[in-house]
Amino acid sequence: MRNALLSSVSHDLKTPLVTMMGAATSLRDLQADLNDHDREELLNSIILESERLEQYIQNLLDMTRLGQGELTLNRQWISLDELYHVVFRRLAAARPSPRVSFYPSGEVPSVWVHAALVEQALFNALDNALKASGPDGWVAVRTGADATTVWLDVLDQGPGLPRDQWDAVFGQFYSFSRGDRYSTGSGLGLTICRGMMRVHGGEAAFVDPPEGFTLCLRLALPQAPAGADSANRPHQEAPQQ
Repeated sequence: MRNALLSSVSHDLKTPLVTMMGAATSLRDLQADLNDHDREELLNSIILESERLEQYIQNLLDMTRLGQGELTLNRQWISLDELYHVVFRRLAAARPSPRVSFYPSGEVPSVWVHAALVEQALFNALDNALKASGPDGWVAVRTGADATTVWLDVLDQGPGLPRDQWDAVFGQFYSFSRGDRYSTGSGLGLTICRGMMRVHGGEAAFVDPPEGFTLCLRLALPQAPAGADSANRPHQEAPQQ
């Protein structure tokens, strides 16, 4: 684990820093030779790499907190529709026009969760799926529920994973090339998805995908547990047309 962490720090954290330093140095030393387009590209590179660095650091911090049992669940009611749209806005801020379609179900009740933690789990799942799907693939998010569980299915059109690796990819630093299923990444995204779900009594696991998709990651949460603030539970929304 120590070696894996050192590998992550030396590669996934150092690479964005090198890119940012190179772009900033070019802006400083070559400003007389740069046109407006060149300056904008260098600034965009700094912003993009700083956002990537922030995500890596947040993943490492979240994983440390999960491992040490230091997360406090400040729960509130939130609908899966609202959760999705918050995450989509984060994705849209980080990349132009995320290729994501949302298929909500009006039959899914609100959930009693720590909203920021579940939001981070869904963000990691969608970010992972978009990168795996490539430039021409689409990602879909579908909601569902049964008598005891509420879930979000994140479906992608990437290369998929052999069934015998469906559970292994949730291990910490599983593989830089397969754990997050793309060439750059710390292998923590899916680990954190599962950790965030489990601290709520839920689960993150792959299930059989529907036709047209190669993989389906299900983020499942229990319906309101005993002790939930049912008096302030919002009314269930009508089905969307």
